[in-house]
Amino acid sequence: MTDGTASGTKPIAGNVIATGAGAVAPNGLLIFAATDGSLVATDGNTVTSFEAGSHDSPVATTTGIYYNTFTSTAPPLSGLSPPAVSFMFKVSDGTAAGTVPIALPTAPDATVFLPAVGPYDLTPFGNRMLFQSGDPTSIGNPRGLWITDGTTAGTFDLAPRIGPCEIVVDGSRAFVIGDAGVYVSDGTVAGNALVSSQTLPINVSPRFLLLLDPARVVVTGTYAQYALAPTAIGGLQIADTVANRDGSANYADARVVAFGDGIGVLDPTGNAEAVARIYEAAYHRAPDVPGLIAYMAAVDEGSISLTQLASQAAASPEFIAAYGTLSDAGFVTRIYENAAGRAPDAAGLASYTGALAAGASRGAMLLDAAASYEARQHSIGVAG
Repeated sequence: MTDGTASGTKPIAGNVIATGAGAVAPNGLLIFAATDGSLVATDGNTVTSFEAGSHDSPVATTTGIYYNTFTSTAPPLSGLSPPAVSFMFKVSDGTAAGTVPIALPTAPDATVFLPAVGPYDLTPFGNRMLFQSGDPTSIGNPRGLWITDGTTAGTFDLAPRIGPCEIVVDGSRAFVIGDAGVYVSDGTVAGNALVSSQTLPINVSPRFLLLLDPARVVVTGTYAQYALAPTAIGGLQIADTVANRDGSANYADARVVAFGDGIGVLDPTGNAEAVARIYEAAYHRAPDVPGLIAYMAAVDEGSISLTQLASQAAASPEFIAAYGTLSDAGFVTRIYENAAGRAPDAAGLASYTGALAAGASRGAMLLDAAASYEARQHSIGVAG
């Protein structure tokens, strides 16, 4: 246990070796899987048994910890096949009484899953948990994206048959990247959308999206360590100023460069900058890498317009959670503060509130403000 200092670091009694980082339950206990497969708990002073059996490492949301319990049975012909393994998916508040199994509606047994079906890749999503699980009623157990709030009623299939995927959470949205394409979800069935039909090999991490396209270049160092210049044929020359590392090379089709400290997008359409400014105006932050890449591709492909993207941002759970339900005047004021770094002047406030009252959409107002000269100057650090 440590508080981040040498003097505040001490051993915890018990001599238990953890197999993973564990998770902190709502009651403050750290619960982790030991080398014998059991779950143990510690308050920072002593270690106690939490649950016997075989488990994976718990994963925490804001309201509980989630984990799988495994059971094995001997195969019919010993030595010719591995033991059969079943899963029991559980949620806990850190107490024995507050630990309950979670049932999936499609599971053949209410709370027991087969290896090809059981929950994989648990990913916290606010007070809920995203995970992958197969459909035991279909041949091959096709894997889908599921979400749970810890109750059977609140456990459902968000994107059936999406295939094996990687999940990246960005605030109130989750980007799901797999062999069926790139999806974005707000945690509801209606809020799922395919943002790119680019297909990816199974089990490719989202950060390596950049490696799958010759127009995307990944370098080792930070932006300040490279010299970038256009080539005579319209490409890009990237030269590493650090000796004996990446060297210098010309890229005929480079549009995206992934540096160690951020992403640079060479986008002649201006859509990458526009997406970044929408993020700044709506959320007062830079876009995450998967979000920028996915939405830039979607806008370039024509599957979503900038106005539609701005409208989604203005009505998103992240926006509402941060700022609440705003009046037209409150909305205009917030967008001014995020996009331009100041409160609106009287004329600007009157103009925009008048347009909204006359039927203009909040997305159109947000996009217009984000594209203004003042907002462009204010967001140079975000959108360039």
